[in-house]
Amino acid sequence: MKDAAPAQGRPRSFAANVMIIGAGAALGQVASVVAAPVIARLFAPEAFGLAAIYGTICAIVAVVGPLRYDFAIPLPANERGGAAVFTLSLCASVFTALLAWVVLLVGGRPLLGLIQAEALWPLRHLVPVGILLTSLISPLTLYFQRGGRYATVSVARVLTPIVGSAVVIAAGLLMAPSGPRLVVARTAGQMLVLPALLLGVAVWMPRAVGWVRPTLAELRAAAGRYRDFPLITSWAALLDIFARQAPDLVLAALFGPATVGLFAMARRLVTLPANFLSSAVAQVFFQYAAAAHAEGDTEGFRRAVNDVAKRLATVGVVPVLLIALVGPPLIALVFGERWREAGTFATLLSPVVYAMFVASPMTTLLSVLELHRANVVIQGGMLLTRAGALYAGYTLGGTPSAALLGYAIGVPLALAVQQVWLLRAAGGDVPGFALHLARQLLYAGPVVVVWYACERLLGLDTVLVIAATTLSAIVPLALALRDDPGAVDVLWRILRKLKLGRVERLLRPRLERLLGGRPLSKP
Repeated sequence: MKDAAPAQGRPRSFAANVMIIGAGAALGQVASVVAAPVIARLFAPEAFGLAAIYGTICAIVAVVGPLRYDFAIPLPANERGGAAVFTLSLCASVFTALLAWVVLLVGGRPLLGLIQAEALWPLRHLVPVGILLTSLISPLTLYFQRGGRYATVSVARVLTPIVGSAVVIAAGLLMAPSGPRLVVARTAGQMLVLPALLLGVAVWMPRAVGWVRPTLAELRAAAGRYRDFPLITSWAALLDIFARQAPDLVLAALFGPATVGLFAMARRLVTLPANFLSSAVAQVFFQYAAAAHAEGDTEGFRRAVNDVAKRLATVGVVPVLLIALVGPPLIALVFGERWREAGTFATLLSPVVYAMFVASPMTTLLSVLELHRANVVIQGGMLLTRAGALYAGYTLGGTPSAALLGYAIGVPLALAVQQVWLLRAAGGDVPGFALHLARQLLYAGPVVVVWYACERLLGLDTVLVIAATTLSAIVPLALALRDDPGAVDVLWRILRKLKLGRVERLLRPRLERLLGGRPLSKP
């Protein structure tokens, strides 16, 4: 019999918990946006590329560091079960970091040479530290959310990019900027904050997160009950992270760290409007979907799946489209001319970012429905698609832009197939989702027309093109929100939380008109 989901995960409404997690991520993203132009002028693309390759290595190993026991943390019915799975995750993370250190010492130098990252060899003892810190983030976050400590996670998400950016800027100002120094600064500042803060709270206030010391028998029982997570799901996770990091590895092998640095900057900027909400929805949706499925609430489970899929399609299309259209001139204007090509990369990445924004939260259903073997097949297919699309584009054009064009065509098609399969597996409404998505894309069409007229036909100044394109997005955004009353309610709750009195009074009647006169829900 399947475990019942813990009661701790559902004290607030779904939207309230998404706002708490999302607000923390959003504030952290604001800090990153403010700091990014300064950091970009201190460090060259080559330095960013080396740091991105280091981050890729840490991410690939760290994703299987907890042996995926972290994704079983929300599932046990009681505190002792949750604590046992959490402990397994921590022990596995430490073991994986030590194993990675040994492997790196034995064969790391030739492997780094394959991706033109030999400059990382002097930092070989730092790599396992980065792997361990990255590995701890997921189990700590999920364990705190299991205990309903969404606000604590949100605070950690705010502090992480703020402290990380401050350390990187200080390193760039006080020392000669270089790739290795950027790697050290990011490890010291960014990766350390979230795990350190959450571990500190767990140590000093263990009961606040539902901690009880598990016995050896409970650890063995948890390891056996959730053995599919390390034995099967971990392979799917490894394939998934290889697929996500394939552009960095392929571009590094083909073109070197400078191109990886431009790509990393483009990816970071184009995902800013999407990442904070998508990750927040994924984390909270996982908790709620697990609870509804375990309780046998079939109708509630299907409704949650359909609502989340449609809402992400609604709120993602306009922000991602704006970055795609105004990205090249805006990035060159803010970050300097040496980063202009990153703007072109941002445009090419936008279809991938939107597809991932809509599809990524739904992949948590693979854990909820325990479709572990299917997950391995899906992630293997995504790895082949991403690497193959990049290499196909490179073969046809021979340039980084050509490689990314192939990526921009192949990956969204593969993600669309994955989304349809997941919706069917969860009993979702595939035709309804497809129709909703088509409407959102249709609404965004006039934004492209305005941009083309200002940029190509009239040849307006860069600032005027950016302003006109941004203003033209108001109408399609309003049309999209009118199709999704739930998204309007979420927007209203966010405004109320921000306590922007005059803005609230100005927007309330307009938002209610979008709902056809229906009063907005209470915050």
